[in-house]
Amino acid sequence: MSEKYKIHVGYIIGILVSIIILLMTVKWADIPGLKDYISFALTVFSLGLAILAIIYSMYSNGSLTTSLNLLEASSQKLSTTSDSLKYVTEDLHKSVCDIPESLDRVHGEMTKTRDAVSQLSSGVQAPLRTQNDSEQKQEYVDDMLSKLPPYGIAIVTIFVLANQKSFIINPSTYLQSFKYLDSDYFHGVYVTLKAAGILDGIRGEGGYTCTYYHSSLNIDKLKTIYTKVSLKAFEGDDELLVEARELYENLLVQKI
Repeated sequence: MSEKYKIHVGYIIGILVSIIILLMTVKWADIPGLKDYISFALTVFSLGLAILAIIYSMYSNGSLTTSLNLLEASSQKLSTTSDSLKYVTEDLHKSVCDIPESLDRVHGEMTKTRDAVSQLSSGVQAPLRTQNDSEQKQEYVDDMLSKLPPYGIAIVTIFVLANQKSFIINPSTYLQSFKYLDSDYFHGVYVTLKAAGILDGIRGEGGYTCTYYHSSLNIDKLKTIYTKVSLKAFEGDDELLVEARELYENLLVQKI
C-alpha cells in the first residue's frame, strides 16, 4: 500500500473511533424528547423515501412505456421484413424452378441456330427436327414478328401460303416481281425464322418447302402486323407506304 493511501486509512479510522467514543459517552437517556426527535426523524425519512419511490415509479413507468412502444415497432418491422422475405423466397423458388426449363430452351435454340448456320454454309437445308407449337409461346412469336421489317413479315406470309397451298418457293421466279425481296434477303430471313423456331422447311434444288409454321400465324394476323410495322418503318413517306401495301396485296393474290 502506498504512503498516500495509508494516510487516508489512518484519518478515516481515527474519525470512526472518535464517533464511536462520542456515542458511547453521551448519556442518551438524559436528553429530553429524544424519543420524539427519533420518531420525527424517521417520519421525515419515510416521507422522503416515499417521494423517491413515487418519482422512481413514474420514471420506470415512462421507461417501460417507451420500451413497449419500441418493442411493438420492432415487432411490426420484423413482421414486414418477414413478409417481404417470404415473397422474395417465393419468387426465388419460382425463378429456380424455371431455370431447368430455360436452360433446355436455350440449349434447343443454340442447337437450332448452330444447325441452321451449318446448313447455310453447306448450301443444303433439311428440317432441323419435328416441331410443334409448345416449343415457342405465342408471346415470343408475336414479339419476334413485331421486330421484323415489313418485308420480313412478307416472307413469313409467303411461307404460310406455301404450306397451306403446298407449293415450293423458288425466289428467282416467285419473287421476281418484288424488287425488295431478293434471294439473299429471303434466305437470311428464312434462316432467322427457322433458328427462332417460328417456322421450318427444306431447301432443295427447286427452292424452299415449308414443313411447319406456328399455328398462331394466319393471313389476317400477318396482314395486321404488316400494316403496323409498315406504318412505323415508312412513317412520313407516303409513297413508300403505298408501295409497301401494294406489294403485300399483290403477294396475297399472286397466282402460284
